[in-house]
Amino acid sequence: MKAFVRVAAAVIVAICIGVAVVGGTTGGLAVTGTVTGSLLTIGGPPPGLPRPVAGPVTLTNVSSGARFTGSAGSSGQFAIVVPAGIYEVSAHSPDIDRGRDVGSATAPLLVRSGATTRANVYFRIR
Repeated sequence: MKAFVRVAAAVIVAICIGVAVVGGTTGGLAVTGTVTGSLLTIGGPPPGLPRPVAGPVTLTNVSSGARFTGSAGSSGQFAIVVPAGIYEVSAHSPDIDRGRDVGSATAPLLVRSGATTRANVYFRIR
């Protein structure tokens, strides 16, 4: 009977350790996802087709206010790794109104852990 109790206790300890290890695989850090997208102009002189622009990109977590930044090169492409959550996406481009115009994604963005979410940022040219 004592042997059974020892084995049962060892199994319970092993299960608890396993749960702690599995539950703690992120090391206490939030699990991340990736936001990719493009900075694009729309409108302007005919034909008014979308055109990529460079500039800094900011993702702001809606619940915490935490900000994460990245940049788009001349191709307009960007990729930023952030903790899972809901974000507002905004950007500036030195090519548009000397960087004073703010472009933004059309709606807040849900970023899931382990996933890539796409968000384009548009600047309207008058």
